[in-house]
Amino acid sequence: MNRRSKVAGAMLAGVVLALAGLWARISYISAPQWNLLIITLDTTRADHIGCYGYAGAQTPAIDHLAKRGVLFERAMATAPLTLPSHATMFTGLQPPEHGLVTNGKGRLPEDLLTLAEILSNEGYRTSAFVAAFVLDSKFGLDQGFETYNDDLSGTLRTEDVLHRERPGNTVVDAALDWLRANKNERFHCWIHLYDPHLPYTPHAETFDKQFVDAPYDGEIAFVDRQLDRVLEFLKSEKLDDNTLIVVVGDHGEGLDEHLEHGHGYLLYQSTLQVPLVIAGPQRTRESVRISQPVSLVDLFPTVLELLGLGVPQSQSGRSLAGIWRGEPIPSRDCFSMTDEPLLDNGWAPLRSLTTNDWKYIRTPQVELYNLQSDPRETTNLAPEQPERIAELEDQLAALEAQIHPREADATSLSAAEKRTLASLGYTGGITDQPSPSDADRPDVKAKLPLYNRLAEAVHLLEEGKPAEAEPILRDVVEADPTFRKALGNLGICLSQLGKIDEAIEYYQRVLEIDAADASALVNLAAAYGKQGNAQKAIKHFEAAMVADKESPIAPYRLGTLFEELGDLQQAKTLFETAVERDPTFDAALRSLGDLAASQGEFELALAHYQSALDVNSRSIPTLINLGILAAQQNDLDTAEARFREALKIAPQSPLARENLGRIFLYRGRPRDTIAEYQAILADFPDHFSTILSLGWLRAAHPDDRVRNAPHALKLAEQAVSLSERQSIDALDLLGAAYAEAGRFQDAVAAVDEALEIAADLPGYPTRRLQEHRLLYQNGRPYRSTGM
Repeated sequence: MNRRSKVAGAMLAGVVLALAGLWARISYISAPQWNLLIITLDTTRADHIGCYGYAGAQTPAIDHLAKRGVLFERAMATAPLTLPSHATMFTGLQPPEHGLVTNGKGRLPEDLLTLAEILSNEGYRTSAFVAAFVLDSKFGLDQGFETYNDDLSGTLRTEDVLHRERPGNTVVDAALDWLRANKNERFHCWIHLYDPHLPYTPHAETFDKQFVDAPYDGEIAFVDRQLDRVLEFLKSEKLDDNTLIVVVGDHGEGLDEHLEHGHGYLLYQSTLQVPLVIAGPQRTRESVRISQPVSLVDLFPTVLELLGLGVPQSQSGRSLAGIWRGEPIPSRDCFSMTDEPLLDNGWAPLRSLTTNDWKYIRTPQVELYNLQSDPRETTNLAPEQPERIAELEDQLAALEAQIHPREADATSLSAAEKRTLASLGYTGGITDQPSPSDADRPDVKAKLPLYNRLAEAVHLLEEGKPAEAEPILRDVVEADPTFRKALGNLGICLSQLGKIDEAIEYYQRVLEIDAADASALVNLAAAYGKQGNAQKAIKHFEAAMVADKESPIAPYRLGTLFEELGDLQQAKTLFETAVERDPTFDAALRSLGDLAASQGEFELALAHYQSALDVNSRSIPTLINLGILAAQQNDLDTAEARFREALKIAPQSPLARENLGRIFLYRGRPRDTIAEYQAILADFPDHFSTILSLGWLRAAHPDDRVRNAPHALKLAEQAVSLSERQSIDALDLLGAAYAEAGRFQDAVAAVDEALEIAADLPGYPTRRLQEHRLLYQNGRPYRSTGM
């Protein structure tokens, strides 16, 4: 259906409402021809903004806008999630009606009418500038926009290369460019600012130390600065006299109230009550505050009527434009919902009803709060007021009866896009299995303490502290033996601690709950690989490839196993499969480069490394491999440039610093190399490869001024200790250090120990070790080429 026919169909659907829209066009404002600017503030609580009474705020732009227009004190999101909330604002439909009830799953149905489509049909130039992948065009909110700027490449705000978002200043830069080019046209521009979403940044570059202890407030202050840039542009171009401006939050943030750190799982005011300020040209009403609850579903019809346009019948909101005519608005119940507990963990979904006085939350353990006397919802009155509960349940049921659910259109996500959503915290994924009724499911309130403990443990694992995470995970699993995420993470923790047998047990427990859990299959395969059971590892990696036919992880990990087993052709095939599944999977591209380089195919290796760098320009391993490849071809300038590029991204990277030290060595500057290696070990005393590299310089360099037998021996003994006498390279170095010190019998013994380990590794090349042993038997130390 084309845009014009969609608009016409929606308008003709209700003659009475169309006439009411015509009345609004004539009696309120005579064809204002205003522009429309909507700025949505992601994850922004109303009670953290100055004009809503928050003393710690630095939000002069929003505060000033509120003085120019109408501030809604109790604007309620229909869902505490970005995509469903935005879809509601732009269609006037409740989440079940437009089908987008969660992030990252489904596309707005093509036949639904959006605000942008209506305005485009009215001759508006339309544009959108979004800051996070969760609003990517593939989820359908691009309908009606001529320009939909969702390009997030090269705009990573954090070191997490998968955390696909861009900061507000970048979004506003793009929006201002478009506004400058279209300032003489009637326009609708939507700007989405994502900064207050986790992780929070205090923006010390802008505010110094003001928000060090309140980074969430720092994010909101930063966003306010960006809003001010847009408002200043409108003022400088004299566009503020004919532009309707809407500033609205999509949902709030828990900030640890009710045990919720983020958002999505609960329906308290902390995540539902959002800022909503609407300011028209200066001749409209100013400094008006509305205390009655309103819903974000009301934004769609309100904006249309304020612009003098008819409101389609096929929407569920109510126009609030009467406020601008001085009319009171009657109270109306506000519906909100979240299915995240269900989709993420199989726990009961939540529905809520907000009235002028009450908040009712339908869960297995129902909740009731008096919002007038208890606005922070600290005292659940449900046990004391069963009659009130019954009354509000009837009202909620009646409201739901007017909602006609539909399915969202299908959308296809690549493996990279799924990883992107996971990096943003949107990881729902319970598989379709027979399930009990919602009333019989666990109540999220009872499970949230365990969920938070799990999050704490996962954070410790990410910080490399599995020993600290282990007791937490054991406690969570003991409290809920069916909590899949806890079972799986306990397995990961135990594997990191070297407790492989026990890790396998917990992976198997996950698979008893869901035999098709691809992550558990991959982890179980890796555990078998650590045990040296290649046959079982291969079997479970292959099962994971079948369980998830889109993820590149299983073929990549299986490829690395075959590489270790010496089957390079099979490894290459699997790395190629991983790249076919996800062309942006830089680890697989890099592995293909490694294979090519190992076989002397340097041009092919360079092509693979460059492809990996194209998809992740901040990848330290890829930059280092490119540098090593250049060095192998004696292009020392390019090699040094690559290593220094890596150090710009990660100044403390020991691997980049170590390779830069090697370049000094290749350039005939061994003393600079030694200084670089010693600096690395000052920061990372146990960095194994640097210990080996410096040890070989001290034990075997041809320059007498470089060698130092006592230092070499100390480094060799450290390497042997760190490897628990299992590293052939460490024992080989120990032999060279003994020989440099004149202890040739000890040198032979060290090499014999290395040869004994090598004998258990089929195909291990022992020629170098045999040559060293022969030298030491003859009372001669080993001398390297100096490279």
